[in-house]
Amino acid sequence: MIVAALLGAALVAGLVFAGTPLPADVAAAAPPTRAKPVKPRIDSIAIPAAGRTERQAGKRPVVAELRQRATERFSTFGVTWDAGPAPAVDYRVRRDGKWTDWAELPIDDATVAGGEEGTRPGSAPVYVGSADGVDLRVRGERAPSGLRADLIDAGTTAADANPETLQAPSGAPVPTRPAIVSRAGWGADESLRTDCGKRYGTTVRGAVVHHTEGSNSYSSAEAPGVIRGIYAYHVQSRGYCDIAYNFLTDRYGKIYEGRAGGVELPVHGGHAREWNTDTVGVAMMGSYVSTNPPTAALDATARIIAWKLAGNYRNPKGTVTLAGKQVNVIFTHGDVVATDCPGAKMQAQMPAFRDRVAALADYRTGSYEKWRSLGGESGWVGSPFRLERRAYGGAETQFAGADILGKDGRIHAVRGSIRTRYRQLGSGASFLGFPITDEIDWPGGKGSRFASGGIYWSATTNRAIEVRSGINGVYVSGDHPSQLRQPTATERASAVAGVPYQQFEKGRIYWSNKRGYAVYGSIYRAYADLGHERSRLGLPTSSEFDVSGGRANNFVGGRITWNRSTDRVTVTYN
Repeated sequence: MIVAALLGAALVAGLVFAGTPLPADVAAAAPPTRAKPVKPRIDSIAIPAAGRTERQAGKRPVVAELRQRATERFSTFGVTWDAGPAPAVDYRVRRDGKWTDWAELPIDDATVAGGEEGTRPGSAPVYVGSADGVDLRVRGERAPSGLRADLIDAGTTAADANPETLQAPSGAPVPTRPAIVSRAGWGADESLRTDCGKRYGTTVRGAVVHHTEGSNSYSSAEAPGVIRGIYAYHVQSRGYCDIAYNFLTDRYGKIYEGRAGGVELPVHGGHAREWNTDTVGVAMMGSYVSTNPPTAALDATARIIAWKLAGNYRNPKGTVTLAGKQVNVIFTHGDVVATDCPGAKMQAQMPAFRDRVAALADYRTGSYEKWRSLGGESGWVGSPFRLERRAYGGAETQFAGADILGKDGRIHAVRGSIRTRYRQLGSGASFLGFPITDEIDWPGGKGSRFASGGIYWSATTNRAIEVRSGINGVYVSGDHPSQLRQPTATERASAVAGVPYQQFEKGRIYWSNKRGYAVYGSIYRAYADLGHERSRLGLPTSSEFDVSGGRANNFVGGRITWNRSTDRVTVTYN
């Protein structure tokens, strides 16, 4: 019998497994199968007050019971109640026509109803395999009100034996994102979950290691159903918005996406009370109180934690202050709360486990060094939000105050309104490509230059406008930035087919026959008065150039000349 430690009411209970051990070998992998959402069935049965008072040595009296009740088939169950002191619950189930031995149901410290998000106190969910009967004895000084047993049939799907995974893009930064069985892959019914309110933290500063308790006798094909049972119990029985853990790992080395929100983002979990904030919670499926975790489980847990920490530039062997307490960057549930999770055997392995993660987590990338050079977390760039990832043929990290992108050794930060516009255009996948400068001062505002253009922000209008490659090459040359000032609109078609132009505060640039021509100042004002390219002059055939006594622009149909002494312009036609 496993005796669970009493946990804080805001904690997620572990999961207990019971059943005959199954063969550990797993069939050779076939192409993944796309799962359909599986809606678990929950049968709720009220637990009536006991008709007798029964005492056993060292145990509290029986105050409520559900005696040898035949039921529909189920695989996971738990006990919940409305209010009152946390009871002790003994249980057994019927499998294959025989009743199992009595065991004790792990109970949360439920003197405060529910957890961080939960609305109803209750036990841990217990995985029992395929059962069709339950026998319960509730012990305490008095029975809590609203006692019920929730029996969950998590269902099955053909995809359980070989679920679909989220694949990492090739050439991802070290460490490569491991294969992760998606929520769709394990058959999550997304209609069950609700709005989690606080969906994201600010970043990932640490990792919390859990186990789900109990025996380790589940098959690889049963693991997705176990997760569906946890999900249904957390959401439908306990009132959580979603499954509590960010990720789960099984004893065969598979990694599963937990709480929804995006594996690359700092999704706020519900697994460790105030230590849910800015952490990633990974639950190892099984009990490691008296059994060492299998190598496959350790490796899978190390891979997912290494990826999350390295991508957020955290040292796996460092320390961090969270919720007012200094802890290791990789810490356990039991390090911060009165629980034996993740089990004594796993707890003893934590120093070696941190070494295992550190060997995988090369977080000192070029983007990390750039971030550090800009002040790191205390600078204007702020904390990583979307971890470093391979994207658009390079690397991208999204921070609170900027995005840092790098390709071919050129690494730069994009910030503010320019970042907003860059993201709208598709970031590194857009026609602009990767940045080739940080944000720089620019006449009338700020600017960032990219491989194939630029984005410029006007302090006057508070708008950021992109300039495409050809026109941008003309715009940034010579004294054109100071003469033209900021763009006022994006590139558009002129009156002449196939010839685009872009408008600036003090002029225009036309792109014709693979060349660009700038018209600005007094010459531009005269050209505008005549009707631009619709006039007899037509399109420009040069940018402004020096002539005796002033400046001039050539056009298809003539020339406009500006006299420096008189500040007057003259239009001559061919």
